[in-house]
Amino acid sequence: MSTDVSPQVTPDELLTHPQEKDYELIDGELVERNMSEESDLIALQLAAEIYMVVKRTGAGWVYGGEAGFLCRSTGDIRVRKPDAAFILRSRLPHGPRKRGYGEVIPDFVAEVVSPNDLASDVDAKVQEWLAEGVKVVWVVWPETRAVDVHRPGKDTHRVEEGEDLTLDMIPEFRCPVSDIFPPRAETENTSS
Repeated sequence: MSTDVSPQVTPDELLTHPQEKDYELIDGELVERNMSEESDLIALQLAAEIYMVVKRTGAGWVYGGEAGFLCRSTGDIRVRKPDAAFILRSRLPHGPRKRGYGEVIPDFVAEVVSPNDLASDVDAKVQEWLAEGVKVVWVVWPETRAVDVHRPGKDTHRVEEGEDLTLDMIPEFRCPVSDIFPPRAETENTSS
């Protein structure tokens, strides 16, 4: 008798997976992350903009898209990997862990929407981050070159080109929305 049930994976097992950076752990199952060249570029640029201010001010720790965090609000242990994240130094005074996934949930996360992402999945991830205690979640929409700002108990606020992104937890941070996106000419596909 055979079953189609996959064995449950633990966070420690995910750490040793040969393609660990490409997966999150949801309900004991490996879920491949949707990524694209453009979304990765945007995520890196966004993290770099925040990092430049955080390095100068010492406000905390900035993470890129390969950092995983242990999430527990759903009752099971999940490993989520935002495209960019930030934790205040006061919440992590001794710095990030040397091994394993982060046990301190970020104060801020950004999710960059990739072409294969479903809006319902993006919304579910936002709600999960907020339930975990994240104070600000940005959803970056490359297609419309806009950022939706989510905060617990507040309406979503959209920031568009011509406006600046700010973070209350990093008062010195201010970045024009257009600075996180590649120039339009570079993102358009042309055929010869």
